[in-house]
Amino acid sequence: MAHLLKPYSNKLSSPTYITKLLFNTSFPTTQNESKNENDQLVQVLYNTISPASVTPNTSLVPILDQWLLLQGASNLKLVKNNNKLVDMIKLLRNRNRYSHALQLSEWMTNRSYLDQSSGNVAVHLDLISRVRGLEHAEKFFDAIPDSLKNFKAMEKLLGHIEFDIEVPLDWHVYIIAAKGYLNFGKNTKALVMLKKSEELLKLLHQNTNGGAYEILLSMYANLKKKDDVYRIWDLYKKTWRKVNNKGYHHMISSLVKLDDINGAEKIMTEWESETSSFDFWVVNVLVNGYSKKGEWKKAEDYVERLVRMGKQPPTSTWDCLATALCKYKEMEKAVDAMRKAIMSYDNSWKLNQVTLTECVNYLEEKGDMEVAKEFSKFTRRRAADSESVSNEDSKFEVLDATG
Repeated sequence: MAHLLKPYSNKLSSPTYITKLLFNTSFPTTQNESKNENDQLVQVLYNTISPASVTPNTSLVPILDQWLLLQGASNLKLVKNNNKLVDMIKLLRNRNRYSHALQLSEWMTNRSYLDQSSGNVAVHLDLISRVRGLEHAEKFFDAIPDSLKNFKAMEKLLGHIEFDIEVPLDWHVYIIAAKGYLNFGKNTKALVMLKKSEELLKLLHQNTNGGAYEILLSMYANLKKKDDVYRIWDLYKKTWRKVNNKGYHHMISSLVKLDDINGAEKIMTEWESETSSFDFWVVNVLVNGYSKKGEWKKAEDYVERLVRMGKQPPTSTWDCLATALCKYKEMEKAVDAMRKAIMSYDNSWKLNQVTLTECVNYLEEKGDMEVAKEFSKFTRRRAADSESVSNEDSKFEVLDATG
């Protein structure tokens, strides 16, 4: 695993290396004059984006557009014959100018100047993971051409990144690879990728905010590796003495996914004693976990205990509880929870429409039209706020009108 370290080479800062990288790529033409002209055009662009005034937040798009217009056909021909600009992307990446490298890559891609080869896609994927994070990298990976998303192509894609000896890998890359292998049902290979990601975190100290551990918790849970989930959790707490709500959310979610409700309850108790910012987003995970296991009474008791403690559950928690109760046909209790969800309603949460509809149907059958009308009025207000009325909303309008 020596290649994991990939230390930055001192030669990257050498003018000789820069010149060699930019100007030693062979072009299809054999004419020296054309080659020298291409070299000069690239040098102009490199000099333009190199000054200290061009910060990572500086948009390169207007600079690139202006450069393209400078000599018209000559620059356009160079961009379309893009070997040297691809080298410049790699150079910027090698010199830690990830934002500018990504901007240049996107500028060429958006104008269809950049070939969608596995090598170019691999570099682009790595740049997105560094600049915008794992979520955006995953979205890009999901959107790449189908020809690059089969199993063999994905391995080739990873190989282009993994064995690029000039640039140290980012832990994101192996997480994306692990998810790819998981999608193909290659769990053993996915596990190897997670171990490599851990090695990078350990050796290169890339886990700057604990987020890597949270992702690893979820990934090991997806692979049904309970021991690894607890191992990462212990490592998380040792590395970050104060785990935030997001960390607890990931751990409890992972244990629920593994059907380890007892373990989730213990972590929840620990969180309640440690947190200085009580967040029902964490509570909802356990409520849904109880529902998954058929333990609706535990879900109800837990929420009621929090209310007795002086906590005020938001719409989301009452909605989760109502859904759990409705799932197991505890309709009186479900209606009560849904009423509380409506009373505390805010636009940041969309109520479960299946649960709401079942509650209304139950009230209709019971003949409790007053509460049914209360629910329908709420639904009409929600529909008005969103400026759209669904079929279910139309039903509620009729119900309200006939009440």
